[in-house]
Amino acid sequence: MSQLTKTEYKILDCLFFIESLENIFEEVHEQKNVIKDTLKTLIDRDLVASYQFSEAKKNYERTFMYDSDNLENYYYCITGQGLALHAKGSSEDE
Repeated sequence: MSQLTKTEYKILDCLFFIESLENIFEEVHEQKNVIKDTLKTLIDRDLVASYQFSEAKKNYERTFMYDSDNLENYYYCITGQGLALHAKGSSEDE
């Protein structure tokens, strides 16, 4: 598996717990469109999972499909695979 870019690393770094897109925007200091595109890539690589909040169960449930045009409707968390890659650091680390 390839190394992470600095932006990918920053996004994964703030997803140890389930977070909203708005929280990711606040923590990762990049343009919103860059964050959205990078988040989609991380999901496609199975490094991040998407979740929706279930009012009935009062809990987050993993979604295996998501609407990439409406990322703000979901929550995100790093996967085990993402944790393993995050532990190796970014490709731009010195």
